[in-house]
Amino acid sequence: MKMVVFIERYKGDTTQAFLFRDSGTITVAFRGTEPFNAKDWMTDCDISWCKLPNIKGRVHCGFVKALGLLTTDHHRRGAHATITQLLRSHHVTRLVVTGHSLGGALAVLFATGLVMHGEDELVERLEGVHTFGQPRVGDARFGEFMEERFRVWEVEYYRFVYNYDIVPRLPFDTNALMFKHFGRCIYINSLYEAKIVEEEPLKNYFDLGSMVSKRVDAMWEVVRSFLLPRMFGPDYKEGFVLLMFRMFSLLFPGLPDQDYINATRLATY
Repeated sequence: MKMVVFIERYKGDTTQAFLFRDSGTITVAFRGTEPFNAKDWMTDCDISWCKLPNIKGRVHCGFVKALGLLTTDHHRRGAHATITQLLRSHHVTRLVVTGHSLGGALAVLFATGLVMHGEDELVERLEGVHTFGQPRVGDARFGEFMEERFRVWEVEYYRFVYNYDIVPRLPFDTNALMFKHFGRCIYINSLYEAKIVEEEPLKNYFDLGSMVSKRVDAMWEVVRSFLLPRMFGPDYKEGFVLLMFRMFSLLFPGLPDQDYINATRLATY
């Protein structure tokens, strides 16, 4: 596996991504929201709608701006244009796009941008879009449009959701906001058991009936964080900051994102 390039807040945007190459596959991975980065949180909270050329439906404007899909200044290339230019120079068989949290939303919109800009050569090489803890990106019409595009391209789109993670349940799926998920959801519970579902349980997170079960799972996750290093080795040892997040989750479950890393190693699919 060879690192190709790392993009660090290109031209002032919040987007961070890296490209790496392995045999005939090149992977584009977008970084998620940094807990103490105000610009990332401003991006997440900008839930106004944008309409993209050649794309049906409406999408989350904050994510669109972060990716630079609507950049009109030709002297200030957005992250999407920068990455596609790099991909054209690497002639590989397959292309996979992935990301966590905010990065998952950017991964979906990166594929959307390929359609929007008519990048047929890259579309033909796109094999999969795999996201982890991805927030909602657009409305129902956008979801239907992208599902059809992925079907035509034969692209595997998997959306991984861990237990009560709050991020995949934002922005809320309500009549007022109208954000909708689409595609295949792989739901992973607190025992790292995975199953394919139409939509993750508690789609809007807040539910009085789940208050007890959320906190029981949060307590189990604290205990498990001490058990895993003993069972599987020091690679699973969690640092002080993450342990503090787990303790805080006893009050507000669904914050730690370490479980996505553990799930890729330990979950039964």
